[in-house]
Amino acid sequence: MRNELIDRALAAATFPEMGRVVPEIGEPAVREVIHGSCRIIYEIFSDTQSIFVLRFWHGSRGEPDIKPAA
Repeated sequence: MRNELIDRALAAATFPEMGRVVPEIGEPAVREVIHGSCRIIYEIFSDTQSIFVLRFWHGSRGEPDIKPAA
């Protein structure tokens, strides 16, 4: 499972806008991809063409406390 989560995060780095905007934040740069019951929440940095993973979060833990890196 860990390797699959890392693979999904790497895919997000390659295609950063593939994830949906995180509803709790509502900022276009903060997105998420879902893998099974886990959320991979990341922030897009267009100026450096990179992403920063903010959280790997299991759905059974409720809503995460998300603070954008920027």
